Amino acid sequence: MSKELVKTTLHGYNGPVCATEVLQNICDENEGEHLDGNVLEEVARRIEGYKERTRPTTIDGYGWFWALSFLTEGGEIMILIPWAQDFDKTDGSKFDRAIAVYTKGSAAEGEIFYIQANLVIGLREFFAKRAGSIQPLKAQQSTA
Repeated sequence: MSKELVKTTLHGYNGPVCATEVLQNICDENEGEHLDGNVLEEVARRIEGYKERTRPTTIDGYGWFWALSFLTEGGEIMILIPWAQDFDKTDGSKFDRAIAVYTKGSAAEGEIFYIQANLVIGLREFFAKRAGSIQPLKAQQSTA
């Protein structure tokens, strides 16, 4: 996966902006057969505002593996997940390019972060359960 964001247009949306590093990493760690459309949709459905899972194509002709759309107070956020076809992992990842985030309307930065954070939490819980750990991850409490 290229660690740099491919600057390309998705018709009707603003962006792209790069996904958070932690979202990039959890997707990278669980690429291939572990990170399929059904897994993404199962996790996304638990997040308030989830709209749909699609396969968009950006103006550069790249057809994305999946995109998850979320409606927010200010508009819409779409998180695009690339295909994992770099089988030689030339830069340490099978993904073709970095995960991209696009917005429509006036979706706030906090809304973008909220959705990505909840995807990370949901994916971690999903993969922990799949690996045999039945306890979901919990937020750490401050000891101060």
